[in-house]
Amino acid sequence: MKKSEVRGQKSEVVVAAALLGAVVLALSCCAPSATMKSQANASPVPQTNSAPIENPSVRNPEPAPDFAIVPPVTQPGTVVEPVKDKEGNARGDVDWGAGLIHAYGRSAVDVTNTNKAQATLMAERGAVVEAQRNLLEITEGVRIDGETVVKDYITKSDIIFSRVQGIVKGARQIGEAKYDEAKGIVTVELAMDLYGEKGVSDAVLSGQPTAAATQPLTPEVAKLMSRYSSIVIQGAGTNAKPSLFPRLLDEKGNVILDTRTLVGTNATIGAGAVQFVDNLNSIINNPQLGSNPLVIKVKEVAGKYLSDYVIPADQVTILQGLKAAWPYILKAGRFLLNLLIL
Repeated sequence: MKKSEVRGQKSEVVVAAALLGAVVLALSCCAPSATMKSQANASPVPQTNSAPIENPSVRNPEPAPDFAIVPPVTQPGTVVEPVKDKEGNARGDVDWGAGLIHAYGRSAVDVTNTNKAQATLMAERGAVVEAQRNLLEITEGVRIDGETVVKDYITKSDIIFSRVQGIVKGARQIGEAKYDEAKGIVTVELAMDLYGEKGVSDAVLSGQPTAAATQPLTPEVAKLMSRYSSIVIQGAGTNAKPSLFPRLLDEKGNVILDTRTLVGTNATIGAGAVQFVDNLNSIINNPQLGSNPLVIKVKEVAGKYLSDYVIPADQVTILQGLKAAWPYILKAGRFLLNLLIL
């Protein structure tokens, strides 16, 4: 390859990186957490259906000397869907903010065993087995998009089922087993990733194409992208639910963006491309994201799992224009989806 061609490619990446800080999705769903309740009395962030928040000083940003990956704006535990059994006992949760699935396992210590250490060890092994079983069942219910959950995939493919079983068996234990002597119960907590090479995304995308080919960044798309520091698609009041691969639809049901075509199995790309936040201020206060965002409100949610987001007709053209450059932005490390869960 000629040196001039290398320089051209490098400058193209730098320009794209400077154009758009991130793409941000803000959706509201799930029961309010303690953190969310504490924000109820805070001053609301202005919202608009179409017009960007104007800031003339940043409409034409200077090219950055080098691109930087936007740091995650989420905090583990801020967007969590708890899972309980019929008796109301916690079985685990899907922590969308941290990109993790947690599961608990409990087992009783055999009080008839005179060897206390052996009895405790046996109970710990039983707790791990139960935690793995709970982890598999919780994973089966994880939403992939508005129409499917993981269980839909594993019932149709033995390969995917085997891969899911594999990541469940390889789940890491969080801390040491906890022994409640008063109740004679041992509790174990396991966790595994939603994204990454050993995550749920890797299992369900097995054998499927996940990344669109990067196309040249056209002047028209570059001009459009340079107007905004981020795109905030906000779903307050729509009862939207998080999913592995959120989809954006127009009012006729046509897909504007299917994020599974952009989010690969690579852990860094997966975690950076699909993030979930419960506080819009974490976006607005981030100088790389909030200096001049385009705010678009979701019109309604679609799909039986409420994880497809319908965009108003007057905003579809803007998003379709950006769609052409999204694979390029992802490759440059500047693509970020955020879901606001209120």
